[in-house]
Amino acid sequence: MPLNYSKWDALELSDDSDVEVHPNVDKRSFIRMKQRKIHQEREERKMKIESFKHEEELNQKLLKEMKDLIKEVESDGIQSMKKTASQLSATGGSVPPSENKEPTIQQMVFNLLTQILSKVEKDKPDVGDEDQACLKELNFHYTRLSEREEKRKLELIHEEAEAKKHITSEDVHDGFDVSYVDKTPSKAIDETAAPSTATKSKKTSIEVLNPNSVDSSLAAPTNAVDADSSDDEELPQLSSSAMKFAKIKASNYPASLAAIQADPSLYLDELTTDALLVEAFEAEMRGAKEHARNCVHQGLLLQYCRKLGKDGVSLFFRKVGSGEPRAMEVFITDVQTTYERIAGRCKTIKEERASDPSGGKEQIQLVATNPTTSISFEIPEGPPPEDLRLQTEDGTEAELDVEEVRGFLNDRWETFCSFPKKLQKALQTKELEKVNKVLGEMEVPEAEKVVQDLDRVGILSFSESGIIDQTGKESVKNEEDQKKEEEEGKVDEDHEAEESGKNSIEIPE
Repeated sequence: MPLNYSKWDALELSDDSDVEVHPNVDKRSFIRMKQRKIHQEREERKMKIESFKHEEELNQKLLKEMKDLIKEVESDGIQSMKKTASQLSATGGSVPPSENKEPTIQQMVFNLLTQILSKVEKDKPDVGDEDQACLKELNFHYTRLSEREEKRKLELIHEEAEAKKHITSEDVHDGFDVSYVDKTPSKAIDETAAPSTATKSKKTSIEVLNPNSVDSSLAAPTNAVDADSSDDEELPQLSSSAMKFAKIKASNYPASLAAIQADPSLYLDELTTDALLVEAFEAEMRGAKEHARNCVHQGLLLQYCRKLGKDGVSLFFRKVGSGEPRAMEVFITDVQTTYERIAGRCKTIKEERASDPSGGKEQIQLVATNPTTSISFEIPEGPPPEDLRLQTEDGTEAELDVEEVRGFLNDRWETFCSFPKKLQKALQTKELEKVNKVLGEMEVPEAEKVVQDLDRVGILSFSESGIIDQTGKESVKNEEDQKKEEEEGKVDEDHEAEESGKNSIEIPE
């Protein structure tokens, strides 16, 4: 069955790899202007569609009112129009609408009647012809509004067709959404910790999740706590049951088993282990080493019960809780390693705080994340000239509005002039180190706004220093490597010529 990709024909990709611009036009600026133009046209089209739909409601109501007026004039003549106008005037139809407010249907009908009556009175027809004159004017306005309604329908169809040519974020929606919550309570564990029956001469075997691993029957990955994590997410908090569980002594395995049986969510919820490790870190920072070690023990206990599978609780307390030597050694070693990692991190943080009481000043710096990427600055020399002209053979560039380009260049110059003098001088040197030095002296909010403005007006640009061939066959070397190879080749040629001169033999004629 062939695949049908036709639904993606309307997808407008933001791929600028094939965009070619004039050498005098900055590529990033051109792409940004083109993008802004697309979004502006899309917004204008959306407003037009909304306006046409709103106009449809008004036109339908006005056509109905005018149709009723025509019937009244056909039966009662001009007197019916005067009577209707008087009624509308009494109900507020003669009051003009306030500024920035759309007139009501009553106000529009009153204005129409006033206009028709004034025209009939001005033309001064015969006494018997007044009714026909009013009827003629009503039919004229009714026909003109009907024609406008037909034209509006065609324009609405055209605008909606244009809007559907490309897929936008507004067209994305959830196809379906299903959620399921298992409300069945966890099966309680009736098994209690049994005393060990192993002897020194008896060889014991340990159940493991992965039989291929060696001496890792209960080994499970641990989650170390990083105090300097830059993650803005809120740290997990201990629940009331988890706080009670953290206070159970590490050696009291029957009490730990009873707590897990009473509240299985302790080991089913992964965040409980994380919260216990966070509590261990905070306790170590306070100097409560015993409580910190106990929290690490209890946290890893829950993690082992969860990682060991369906019967993890039963397996853990049968092996570790009963004091089996090899299982105890693996678990206690993991607890000690995790605690030492947390304690070492806390010690480092305390030393850093002691050496730098201020904690260091946060700075904004421009750094290229890719080694092959270079940061450069395009500094405007002045405002755009009055006789700005776009000379290009590219049809896409020719569609650009000169005033729009002038506005962008003017905004670029004004933004540059708004920067502090010290930053302007650093930018004019086009040296990244000097620009970073000035940014480091600024406050973080101010520096962030400066970087945003630099990127918005196209002064800040990133470029690749080489071309990478992604076919997997070879890489195209950059200019520095080519220059180096040319110099080495030249030295080799000189060396070969010298050797050839030494070994050559002149043959007399």
